[in-house]
Amino acid sequence: MIAEPPVPSSTVCAGLFFRGVLPAFEDFLKFDEGARRILGSSEGEVLFTNLEGSRACLWFSGGAAEWSDVEAGDPVIHIDLGSEAKTVRFIRGGIAIPTIRRGWTHPVFLLKLLRLFLRFQRYLKPPAKCLQDADFRILHVRLALAVALFSLAEISREDPWARKMLEGCPQGRVDFRVEGEDLTASIEKTAGGLRPYRGVRDHQEADVSVIFASPKVAMEILTQKSDSHAAVATGGIRVEGLVPLADGINHVLDRLARYLPSS
Repeated sequence: MIAEPPVPSSTVCAGLFFRGVLPAFEDFLKFDEGARRILGSSEGEVLFTNLEGSRACLWFSGGAAEWSDVEAGDPVIHIDLGSEAKTVRFIRGGIAIPTIRRGWTHPVFLLKLLRLFLRFQRYLKPPAKCLQDADFRILHVRLALAVALFSLAEISREDPWARKMLEGCPQGRVDFRVEGEDLTASIEKTAGGLRPYRGVRDHQEADVSVIFASPKVAMEILTQKSDSHAAVATGGIRVEGLVPLADGINHVLDRLARYLPSS
């Protein structure tokens, strides 16, 4: 086993915005009525880039969002996050003002996009009073889980330590669920790395299921406020199936805290 590097790669961290955070926008629009009201009937493609060549798109249509790392056509809005360092500051909530390369001729859409991102950020890093609402907590957990699993896939491709940790991990599918809630997401370990999925992928049983005892437990684990190993010992997390696969994924999940600090 190689020693875990104390400082994560800024390149990987910047990439998490494009391929870890933005994909969760699909769940955000799907499950948040307030977000759909903000978007209204606005449609079009929004392109996000930085100076190092990272890019991703969100296509808004019919009150929904679809993420892609390939442009579908001619973007209505182009947002440039600038340098890699600036992208890292942006993803961590620091002061980093993006440049709008295209979109000034669509001021209403731009304003809606700003409102959507502020609302999205509120779910990912919520004030304590919001978490008293049960519906808010569920969506917070849903989005945190989406960000975590898509970020895990990115880290498994780009982080040498994570790749090394996964070499001895068996292949198979891990389902993450919350006890008593209609909330499931999956990640699959294949020869090519990790592939995240929303919801129940198919009718086949997962190789291992990681079941959070409550939304509160899931929230604390996914935002790195509690230790997952301690939660297993105390019954906050139940693991059913191929335990070595769950352990391997969990080690890389712990690595995520270095890239996406919860506060």
